[in-house]
Amino acid sequence: MISQAEDTARQAVAGLWAARPETTEPSAPDTPARPDLPDGPPAGVPDVDCSDLPGPVWVGPEDPHRLDRDGDGIGCDTN
Repeated sequence: MISQAEDTARQAVAGLWAARPETTEPSAPDTPARPDLPDGPPAGVPDVDCSDLPGPVWVGPEDPHRLDRDGDGIGCDTN
């Protein structure tokens, strides 16, 4: 009896099921499409700084070494 009421409410999107957020299209990422740059150092590599790298690198949204000061997905681009 309870499960039947649950099913009815779920199908009618009523009660508890009315409170769930609507599904929307995923938003565009904040970082640009990957430019033609080498990958930055992976997580787990000991302390890497921009002075250790030959130039800009792609770090994407993760940036485990905090090389991307302006948040554009490109690390060490202000050298």
